[in-house]
Amino acid sequence: MLTCFVLVFVFTCLSARLIYVQIIKHDEYAYRAMEQRTRKVVLTAGRGRIFDVSGELFVDNFPTQNISVDRKTLRNIDICTRGLAHAAGLRPRAYRSLYPDEEIRQRYAERVAHLIDGAIGEEAANKIREIAKEDSTRKWLPLVKNLDNDVAARLEKILKKEKLSGLLFEESTKRFYPNTRSGSHVLGLVSDDGLGQFGIEREFNSALSGVDGSRWVERDGHQEEIAKYRGEEIAPQDGNDI
Repeated sequence: MLTCFVLVFVFTCLSARLIYVQIIKHDEYAYRAMEQRTRKVVLTAGRGRIFDVSGELFVDNFPTQNISVDRKTLRNIDICTRGLAHAAGLRPRAYRSLYPDEEIRQRYAERVAHLIDGAIGEEAANKIREIAKEDSTRKWLPLVKNLDNDVAARLEKILKKEKLSGLLFEESTKRFYPNTRSGSHVLGLVSDDGLGQFGIEREFNSALSGVDGSRWVERDGHQEEIAKYRGEEIAPQDGNDI
């Protein structure tokens, strides 16, 4: 009789917990899960081009890539194990049995840093090592701005081949001055934040500056965008040519 009572009590508690999680707390947990997978991506507006009075192009833009680090992915033990096991030719479960979790995380960060060192340079590689160690509440941390598209594409290809995740590649643009005969003191320069520093770039900054757009995206465990779940998009407005 006592055994039956205990079993009924246990099943009642489990049922109550199941109802609490699946019904009462469903919306909250669903929101948390979605928050982990979604991100508001900035769609960079093109800065206006600059021409001389004869129509010769003095200043243009060329496409680049910004790279950010997803620290949570970089320290996710399952992702770290899978990437290192692939390199070692082992099954993830077998590899995980070889080392403590924290050592696996460190090895994974070092593996990613090593590949970045070969593709981009030591400064970015060291930044990966620092990000992996620091205790930050920020999910996304900037790594490199305005990387040439060819270099970014090579790095992204290497990471996919090695089954390594944790980096996010986003489109951007960088100022290009094709006519080197024009003095930089006249044209001016643009900061990393897209603001004209001096010369024409500063004098006509308001006219040249565009308005960035945005798009909500959902990504899978490898930081690949799931296109069919693409959310609301606001198109960027490019700046005016002068």
